[in-house]
Amino acid sequence: MSDTDDGAALVTGASSGIGAALALEAAADGYDLLLTARREQRLRDVASEARQEYGVATTVLPQDLAAPDGVARLHDRVAETDHRVDRLVDSAGFPTYGPVAETAPERLRDQVRVNATATAELAGRIAPEMADRGAGGIVLVGSAAGYYPAPRAATYAASKAFVNFFARGLAAELEPQVTVSVVCPTAVDTEFVERGGMADSGVDDGLTHDPVDIARTTWEQHRAGERVIFPDWKDAAVCQFPRLLPHETITSFGADAFDQGTFPFLSDD
Repeated sequence: MSDTDDGAALVTGASSGIGAALALEAAADGYDLLLTARREQRLRDVASEARQEYGVATTVLPQDLAAPDGVARLHDRVAETDHRVDRLVDSAGFPTYGPVAETAPERLRDQVRVNATATAELAGRIAPEMADRGAGGIVLVGSAAGYYPAPRAATYAASKAFVNFFARGLAAELEPQVTVSVVCPTAVDTEFVERGGMADSGVDDGLTHDPVDIARTTWEQHRAGERVIFPDWKDAAVCQFPRLLPHETITSFGADAFDQGTFPFLSDD
């Protein structure tokens, strides 16, 4: 697909990590790309790779989704491209680490805006167009953290809980014409630690997933119609344990995941 009249994949958080890798998966599948994130040069790098490797058309749309009108402005700019959004891939998000009482309120607000509010608003703007056509797909990047209360990462975990469960509800509303998938990985080797001010956490010790592998698995399972995607058996186990254990235990596990970089039941010790 290279003509502006053809369908495209709109990818948020496309400047690095899972978002960039998912953008390349979409390009490999023949989709033109509409790429958005804050860092324009990084977006241009991803766009260049997609054009060179897969011959697709790319459009770079820098936008800060933490801005109150960020999603509305992005949607307007997408409309100006004359592309039809056939796939929405929402990977934008960032973490924080530290007690809520010691974190700038503005950063907590922006985290909720980007990780949760923008996810709902963007889906709310794109989903009606897909529903009217009776076709399309939405991929949301959730997290295993969204299954756990996580002291010192309380806002991040809560925002990902929103994504995890919003995706399931949205999937039930739009099926079977529109496929909605959410991927729920544990730690992924991205810029997560440095961007989240998490140098004092143990997350860096638990970075086990390659974002390219996550993206490949996610795209394959999304195209196969899967609603909830666990990249491997450990991710599936981590996300199922909260159904079985007391809340106090689950909260403790959530703290361990960020403080020590792993869950006790996955430790090799």
